[in-house]
Amino acid sequence: MRLTQFFNTDTVNTTTIDSLLTSDPNDQDPKTAGAFSAGVATFSVTNATVGAGNTVVAVTALTDNTSSSYTVNATTATRLVAILPGQSFTPGTSPGKTGTPRPGDGRDAVQRYGKSC
Repeated sequence: MRLTQFFNTDTVNTTTIDSLLTSDPNDQDPKTAGAFSAGVATFSVTNATVGAGNTVVAVTALTDNTSSSYTVNATTATRLVAILPGQSFTPGTSPGKTGTPRPGDGRDAVQRYGKSC
């Protein structure tokens, strides 16, 4: 919501939000959020990584504004990710792992993680 110097909704100014940035390293930040309409700009952000202390920054020509902190909670797991030798679990990413599997000798552990998508 865009406010006047007296904290009333500014229904006249049509400043555009140039971009939205989040603190989640694994989401895809929206390219632009759009212009204010009657003092309000609406946008959608989908976080990919569970955790506390997330923020959204609205970047405009006038100033950058950071949201208050919020928490992303996990949901019920819907997939199973098997991590083979040579791979690492990377929550919040698709397919949930990085690296190239390497041949094992039968003594290497296979890790399993539940992943909600």
